[in-house]
Amino acid sequence: MAVPNRAQQINRVADVLEKWADEDMPVEEAAKRIVDGMYEMWQKDVNTPPMSIVTGQAFKLPWSSSIYRVTWEGDTDWGKGALRKVVWVTDSTTKQGTVALADADVWRLATPSSSKAEPKPNALGFNIGDKLSVSQRRYHYAVLATHEKCLLLRETGTFKLQVESNDLIEKYYRRESS
Repeated sequence: MAVPNRAQQINRVADVLEKWADEDMPVEEAAKRIVDGMYEMWQKDVNTPPMSIVTGQAFKLPWSSSIYRVTWEGDTDWGKGALRKVVWVTDSTTKQGTVALADADVWRLATPSSSKAEPKPNALGFNIGDKLSVSQRRYHYAVLATHEKCLLLRETGTFKLQVESNDLIEKYYRRESS
């Protein structure tokens, strides 16, 4: 999918605004229409299947200049005991990353990147499989994936995920022996 250039994006927003310029509507509705119009523009020529999700895959999204990376993929408790396949997406500046559904519509807009930049190890020295606890050892976690500035954790014995920045790991968590 080719990302529309700035002039095309401005023209698309102008088209959307022109359709309802004389209507009296709340700001929330105007914002919704603009965002929907942008998504329509980005998806205009999308006739390919969604990008394959593979751990380590670098990709771009049309509304950002950042290179994102699928740092982890697996199942999590998505509420009421329903397990869903999710991915943890990070970029070079994140302190948390984003946990997203693997079957979300956004993957139709993602385009693979040829970025060769390798992720850096966690600045605190954590590795996959390390154990942590919090709240005076009331809750126990295992490290599922690492990023230079944050960790993806799974509560021991559950499918519940937790993403924490290194700042909060240092402040509230305790490293446990394996």
